[in-house]
Amino acid sequence: MTPFEIAQVVTSVLAILLSIASLIYTNHISKKQTKLKMKENYYQPVFQEMLLVTFPNVFTSFIDIKNNIVYTEASNDFEKAIGEFRKKIKFLQFIDITVYNNIDSLLVKIDDDIVLLCSDRDNKEEKIKEIHNLINQLYDEINEYYK
Repeated sequence: MTPFEIAQVVTSVLAILLSIASLIYTNHISKKQTKLKMKENYYQPVFQEMLLVTFPNVFTSFIDIKNNIVYTEASNDFEKAIGEFRKKIKFLQFIDITVYNNIDSLLVKIDDDIVLLCSDRDNKEEKIKEIHNLINQLYDEINEYYK
């Protein structure tokens, strides 16, 4: 076999390998895009309104972080929002039970802490920080899953 023929064979093999690699990469990207689109279609209707509008509104109506003031009359709205959120995320138990359990348990803890904060004014600042931290964890959990 001449050097020219060897070069042709090597070039052909490289072309085939690059084509296969390109197909694999394209398939991988396509699966990622499909997964992102699915998440967008499933989660955006559930999370967008709740995380961008409802939760910030009920939280700030219930707690003034800067001044450590709790408006107990707004606690019912906060608890209703948590209950509504728990209903809306039920579909997650069929998609990713671990994420569902994590989000649901955070919502239950937030709800419990709201009740404790309203019923017991001792350590108010500490309980306010705890609720705030739990809500941060909730947002982090959802953001992590959305990646």
